[in-house]
Amino acid sequence: MLLLLNSCQKKEVQLPKLGVKGVTDVYNTSKIWIFFDVVKGDTVGIYNKNNKIANTNMIFNIDRRLPLKEVLPRIMKLKYDALHALVHKTVDKQFYLSYADTISNTFALYDFTDTHYIFTPEDNKTLLDTIKKNPMIIDIAKNEIRLNNVKTDNLRDSIRNFFVNDSLHKNTILLKFGNNVSYNKYLTIRSQFYNDGYSIENIEYIYNVE
Repeated sequence: MLLLLNSCQKKEVQLPKLGVKGVTDVYNTSKIWIFFDVVKGDTVGIYNKNNKIANTNMIFNIDRRLPLKEVLPRIMKLKYDALHALVHKTVDKQFYLSYADTISNTFALYDFTDTHYIFTPEDNKTLLDTIKKNPMIIDIAKNEIRLNNVKTDNLRDSIRNFFVNDSLHKNTILLKFGNNVSYNKYLTIRSQFYNDGYSIENIEYIYNVE
């Protein structure tokens, strides 16, 4: 369950393991593979770009060990190219991230069709202005998580307390991720919010970490 094998290339992808039930019934799909590799001491993502088929839903099988900087720019470009090719067509194209569902012990999908990423320096003015206007910011770095700039070791409890203490407001969570965060950590946190029923901004900020 934890490994997917690309039979053409004889390579394996270690999927994220999530205790979240996801989408299982998706048809008319093409699959994109992003493999983990180490080149000259650097972790890199190598993807199979031969599986793209026009007018199909796209499933991304991504190795959980990769950092976001090796994952998100690539999938956003593929997503943009796929949608751009459909400008004059009436096709409802969906995009999914795959993972191992440890509850049902099966392969499942997370829908990120409406999610958009902005890649930016952390001190970018647009990002800072957006943060000022949003009452709830979650910043996920490689080694720590901050809720409204306060470090937390239990994100779930911190969020619950925030909503209890600020119950008069209808808050939407804004997410920031350092580009060195692992894909596994990203999808684990992102799916947790979805599973708990929180409202998440469909724009997520990915900032550069030296």
